[in-house]
Amino acid sequence: MLGKGRKLNGKLCSSISLLFVMGLGFVSACPSDCVCKWKGGKQTVECVNRGLRTFPHNIDPGTQVLDISGNKFETLPPDHFMRSGLINLQKIYLSRCQLSHINSRAFRGLSNLVDLDLSHNLLGDVPSAAFPDCQGLMKLILSGNPIRTVPKKAFIALQSLNTLEMSHCEIERIEKGAFEGLLSLQWLKLNGNRLKRISGLANLPGNLQGIYLEENPWECDCRLLELRLWLSERNVANSVEPRCTGPDRLANFTLKDVSEENFACIPELSPTTMYQKIGLSKDGNDDNELFAKCTNDKFISYSKLLSFLQDPD
Repeated sequence: MLGKGRKLNGKLCSSISLLFVMGLGFVSACPSDCVCKWKGGKQTVECVNRGLRTFPHNIDPGTQVLDISGNKFETLPPDHFMRSGLINLQKIYLSRCQLSHINSRAFRGLSNLVDLDLSHNLLGDVPSAAFPDCQGLMKLILSGNPIRTVPKKAFIALQSLNTLEMSHCEIERIEKGAFEGLLSLQWLKLNGNRLKRISGLANLPGNLQGIYLEENPWECDCRLLELRLWLSERNVANSVEPRCTGPDRLANFTLKDVSEENFACIPELSPTTMYQKIGLSKDGNDDNELFAKCTNDKFISYSKLLSFLQDPD
């Protein structure tokens, strides 16, 4: 038994020594502009705020976390990480790098990637073409980019995504079907944008736990009723309750405090179509009324329209 114990201890010491030597090799091979260390149990390389214009060379292929935030790369070239042998990367931080373009093959070969931070760059579009190469991604941060529109199927390849952050972009429009494919999404941040209305919420999964919608200029009319109903039915948590910016009569009210019937729009009239209803009312008096056709193919009487315009409340 004593002999077996000595052999076991010997093997354990050998394993520890091997890990120590490997760690020394990892640190000694660190690029000059970077800091290499074990952090949170992962082999980590940090090259933060170094003013780099090209990617650092000779990064150890075993690296799992790469933080190169605060540099000046402007673009992510095709196959860069794969050609550098960095196929073990699990987390990449590229915040504040002045990135304006990401090649469709930038993340090719990174099947282990779960966390990608592209925040506070100059991306004018969601880099959807690059996502099929990182289908295991669980967290994506695009906050602080000048993105105006989120197109249909922008994240269709990211079925494992758990968290999507798009705070403080310049988003004005989210197309119907933009969130299609996000089957695992639990947290969605859209606060601090320019959204007056939103569509496509039906594509969000039933297990969504939280949505951030505050600091948007929500126009609480008939076109926002979909959001109001969705929030009521799904009972999804908000960090801060979103508020109406307009119309004036509803300004500063939270969406949940505005009744459904108050999410109304002034009818848009078709300028060429009208008809007159002529008949007798139940009491025998003339029942004549002039009607106009609205652009949504509904009809409204001019008397009701005039009443609405005079007193929209």
